[in-house]
Amino acid sequence: MTDKQSQDKQDTPSPATELAHLRQIVFGDAQKGLEQKIEQLG
Repeated sequence: MTDKQSQDKQDTPSPATELAHLRQIVFGDAQKGLEQKIEQLG
């Protein structure tokens, strides 16, 4: 895939896909934070 193609893809992302991706990032970080807190408490 060329840079131009990937750039075009980024310009018009599917809203649902973008939302799912953001959700994955946010909840992934939250999960990591929880695990670290549990380790500290334990």
